[in-house]
Amino acid sequence: MENLLQAMNKINLVKIHRVKKLYDDCKSIDEMLEVLGSEITHLEDLREMGGELEGTSEDGKTKLVAKVLEGSPEHKEFLDREFIEEEIK
Repeated sequence: MENLLQAMNKINLVKIHRVKKLYDDCKSIDEMLEVLGSEITHLEDLREMGGELEGTSEDGKTKLVAKVLEGSPEHKEFLDREFIEEEIK
């Protein structure tokens, strides 16, 4: 029973996403377009999964957040995409 209750806890998953230096390793416009295309696909996938933008900072870091049920398939999917659990205060 306790495992079932634990699986029902809603948790925040977060990912700090650095965008300021997105093109640092690019040596051509084609490489920049490839990076941008990958970035767009990644963000569209996160949006479809229910991820949200929580905010940005002056140093180019963007905080992406997903509210999911602990133990759910969505929880695993976001963890697979390098999100980490955030303590809810």
